[in-house]
Amino acid sequence: MKSFATFLAISLLVSACSRKTESTVPVSEPISVDASKPHFTISAGDLAVPAKVGTRVVGSGHDVAIFIHLEFSPAKADEFHKFTREHLNQQTQLLVGTNVVAESTVMAEISGGQSDIACGSIDHAKAVADALNKR
Repeated sequence: MKSFATFLAISLLVSACSRKTESTVPVSEPISVDASKPHFTISAGDLAVPAKVGTRVVGSGHDVAIFIHLEFSPAKADEFHKFTREHLNQQTQLLVGTNVVAESTVMAEISGGQSDIACGSIDHAKAVADALNKR
């Protein structure tokens, strides 16, 4: 149950690995960096273990959520907690290097050093995880 609650909180934090239209349907265009939004940047060195792509059945069992599971280093976990605390109810962007991989509104503080990034496709999730796992 705790895992699902964490996934739900992160799903609210990070809406997708690709831009969404107003109807929240993922599309494949890249997301541009928006200087007016707070940014949180992660790299391979910020992870305690390699990023992992996963799937989870949601709703009535007909939908599958695709996500990247992250476990931050202690220092990055503290930084992420502070970021989510300082940007509650703000739209933010998550960057891997200089690429925006997700954007959404922070709905709650996230502590504990673990996070799942919800993605719109398995291919994009794998590409982001591969970028994060390069050392």
